[in-house]
Amino acid sequence: MKKAFLITLILALSTMTALAAKRKAGKAGGWPELQAEEKSRTATGKVTEKLMLVSWGDLMYFYGPETDPGLMTRTQIANMMKYWKEQGFTQIYWRGEKILSEFVNRKWNNSTIYAEGSALKKEAEIIFEKYGVDTTEIAIEEAHKLGLKLYFWHSVFDDGTPADKIHRKWAQGFPWRITFFDEHPELETRDRQGKVQWGVRDLAYPLSRSQKIDQYVKILQKYPELDGVFIYLHSHSDPGDNGDQYGFNKPIVDEYKKRYDIDILTDPRFDWKNPDFDPKDEVVEKWRVLRGEYMTKFLREIKTALKKVRPDIKIAINTQGGDYWGPPFSNLKTDWRTWINEGLIDLLIVRTWMAGGCGAYDFSKEGYLTWGDGNIGVTPYSEIRKTIDESGNDVKLISRARTYIEDVDGYYDSTNRDSTYPKNQRKRQLESNIKTFGYIGFIQQDFENCRPLEEKGLLDFTTGKKRYAIGNCRYLASKNTTPGLASFFTEDKTVSPALIDAEANPVVYGTVVYMDKSSVPFGIHRRTGTSWPDEKIDTGKVKMSLDIYRKPGSSFLVKCRGENENPAVMFDSKGQLQLMKEGKWTASGLFIKENVWTKLFIELDFKAGRYIVVTGNNFNDFASSSFDREKTALDGLFIKCNEGAFCFDNINMIWSW
Repeated sequence: MKKAFLITLILALSTMTALAAKRKAGKAGGWPELQAEEKSRTATGKVTEKLMLVSWGDLMYFYGPETDPGLMTRTQIANMMKYWKEQGFTQIYWRGEKILSEFVNRKWNNSTIYAEGSALKKEAEIIFEKYGVDTTEIAIEEAHKLGLKLYFWHSVFDDGTPADKIHRKWAQGFPWRITFFDEHPELETRDRQGKVQWGVRDLAYPLSRSQKIDQYVKILQKYPELDGVFIYLHSHSDPGDNGDQYGFNKPIVDEYKKRYDIDILTDPRFDWKNPDFDPKDEVVEKWRVLRGEYMTKFLREIKTALKKVRPDIKIAINTQGGDYWGPPFSNLKTDWRTWINEGLIDLLIVRTWMAGGCGAYDFSKEGYLTWGDGNIGVTPYSEIRKTIDESGNDVKLISRARTYIEDVDGYYDSTNRDSTYPKNQRKRQLESNIKTFGYIGFIQQDFENCRPLEEKGLLDFTTGKKRYAIGNCRYLASKNTTPGLASFFTEDKTVSPALIDAEANPVVYGTVVYMDKSSVPFGIHRRTGTSWPDEKIDTGKVKMSLDIYRKPGSSFLVKCRGENENPAVMFDSKGQLQLMKEGKWTASGLFIKENVWTKLFIELDFKAGRYIVVTGNNFNDFASSSFDREKTALDGLFIKCNEGAFCFDNINMIWSW
């Protein structure tokens, strides 16, 4: 029996549907430089600094375990360092995972719609245990072999949300929580009503600053060969409804009262919901400036602390490129001029995407005074350059555009944005496996030894019950197979689809899937597309099979899961196979008997644009139909019960060309 990997499901469709109702799609990195860069990359030789941002945890999930960008072994890391060097990158910004657990108590929340959270943590632990290596240590060694500099990338404001709090933009829970805030709840940013922006610390508290500074110091002590640290201003936390919603913690309230004799908790001029709220009011701007002073204080303190460990350590920081923080945070004043003039930083990375938890949304009407993605409130590069030159400090100015921009020293990019390398490597793996095995094991799932990926399950609001996902969506080239990510299940036969013990019979045994007409649709699929090494199947031949146990009077649909119009078969209440022909279900004369296990075979031929269906082991009896091969690209199966009830097991999809 196959043992499934533990990978939690991202329920992207329902999440995005819920979010779309609240916000319009935005630009997410679509500022003018990026939109124009593909058309013109002139004078690229003038770019002196090229930064590659590497989020190890993300890449492990997207590209692991068997393509180099997965960064799981020394060989993979060395190969990618060589690739980045060949691409002209000079600095690597490495967001490690293992080291952080040594410095903070991170509680992984289960039962979340978004987060691979606890499952990713488990997989990371397997990697470290299996290979016995510290990926960050290896990254430093391999980067330095090639003359690349390596900065450790760590977030200041990404400390997570309690498991029982709903992340508004995801409509579900959050993957992690730093328990430090359970012990010190006052440290998280609040609005006038006391509502918390979970995971976003208020730097007005000395403890809030010192606890984070201590993490950076320990990172540098752990890895003394680092060339620098990246103070990352970014968060997956829920953004406010307005740029002036948050920032009313007690130290801010008290200090503002002391300076200006105004109570910002009661004065209506600070209420963004008030129809008379004036974002240009001088008293409101003073509040933003006050909040920004504590960010600058934090930078002074962290520089002092880091320099005690390594006097020559470099410090990088990012902003959205304007005078305010912007989403997902607030209109806190960003005093980047002081940072430069006091020599608090060595690299200023601008026009970055800071709202990691809310996707591509339009913040243009939500009162944010700076929003890099929307090109709102951003400072001209020439003004930043002038400040740097007049300061006398050697501060590098970095933008995101992969081209030369006047007054800018270089650009940054991220590995998530370029999937060419893993896709080419996967192509070679597939070609090798075709020669070795004669086919690709696209999905193979027998439902044995598969425990739910979430301990508590995902609440199904239509039934009030919990549902689960099992399996693994990623292709294992070394084994030429993918279990497939299958969902949604229960372990309660009264709420289907359910994983149950099979009906007694001499052929099929163990765990099977039970479905009845009350079931939500079942799906099993591979992860394919832009962010993954694999693509949907749209060429060659696909042979599929599954075991069916049909209860009396049951009717069900089996459809290829993918894009546009995909081949489907339906069995009516009499057990007769129906095929779609010219837009209508047409009886085939083939049947599946009641109360016995029967093998269902489906074969797609993309070259011919036809598929055949066999019920049972008599391959002389088959039915066939056509499909539009130009509109068909599949990544798995979709199964739905129309009437009655049935069971299925042993899903097998193999692909050849």
